[in-house]
Amino acid sequence: MSNFTRRRLLSLAVALPSLGCGSLMPAGLVGPAPGSLKSNAKVYAFQTASFSYSFMMGHAFSWPRLLDPLMTDGIALLEALKAAGRSLAMELVFDDPNDSASLQVNFAFPKKGDPPPQSPYPPVALVEGVDGVVLHKGRIALYSVCAMMSQLNVSNDALQRHAFALLVIREKVKNGEKAGWFEPNRPQAETLADLNLALQIIADHHEQIQDWRARVLLMVALIHAFDRPGGIETLKAEVQKAHTDSERWLATHKQPTSDDFGVAMNELPTPESLIKNLDANLGIVGAVLQTAKGVVTGSPQETLDGLSKLAPKDSTVAVALNGLAAASKGDISGTIDAVAKLTGNEEQVNAFKRKLAPFQDLAKKAKGI
Repeated sequence: MSNFTRRRLLSLAVALPSLGCGSLMPAGLVGPAPGSLKSNAKVYAFQTASFSYSFMMGHAFSWPRLLDPLMTDGIALLEALKAAGRSLAMELVFDDPNDSASLQVNFAFPKKGDPPPQSPYPPVALVEGVDGVVLHKGRIALYSVCAMMSQLNVSNDALQRHAFALLVIREKVKNGEKAGWFEPNRPQAETLADLNLALQIIADHHEQIQDWRARVLLMVALIHAFDRPGGIETLKAEVQKAHTDSERWLATHKQPTSDDFGVAMNELPTPESLIKNLDANLGIVGAVLQTAKGVVTGSPQETLDGLSKLAPKDSTVAVALNGLAAASKGDISGTIDAVAKLTGNEEQVNAFKRKLAPFQDLAKKAKGI
């Protein structure tokens, strides 16, 4: 995969969350005039819901479009490889294992039954029995599926940093400080209720991202299983399901507005569920308390930028990328393990196990057993 192609696909993945949404910062929410907020206004929650919606709309919009080349160019390459008696080996390379923006995918196409080359994979320009154009376009299509993980990781990290900043503000407000970004003289109970709702929205966003990450892992594992009986058919069915799921999300969600926010919200996780998850992975509670004691609240934008930069890094990126590497090698057990760690959803894990069960022996093949 050329650096030019990789940069182009990554720029698409990062740009898409804001496509059609305008700025992620809702107009009128930075620095409102003192006394301008209505009683019990959920301004933090509205801001956070706008952030979350912009990202999630981008994911729902771009995922099917990243899969469209898979259905044409990607499937054409897989079928050509199958006809030529070739298998597929994918090597994921990360400059930084905690930063998916460094993702590079190298490909090898050994004869069926032969082991893949040793890492690092040498560049492949031609494969005997496979048209050169089909090979080139197909590799880009396969890479685009993996690139979706970069978009999801950016989304998760952005909302996690926002959560950290909100938690610091909440701690300061609890301590009686006039620390709110918006109208710091509001009654303490109003500000805390607003912040708690915003944290609930981030908890919901976090859960959705783990689900989307799991979908990417499943798709890559099925790509690797293309030469197994029923492999390509199962892959096509999963792509169709991805289209249906994304269309359903877009049809049932809308851009939050200041007038109707909170009227028709689904049941959300509790703020405590988010904090527990972040604390287990990052030790975030101690960092919040330390930061709350040591940071003076400035202007709204300075507070947002400054506090979010102090947030610990998203440790789930490494789990997601390790799962992606396992899926790219056909390591089904490693893929399922990553899904379980990311989602904690037993029902989803079991569903993925059933879908991947016909290809379970790929794990042994990947380990050279």
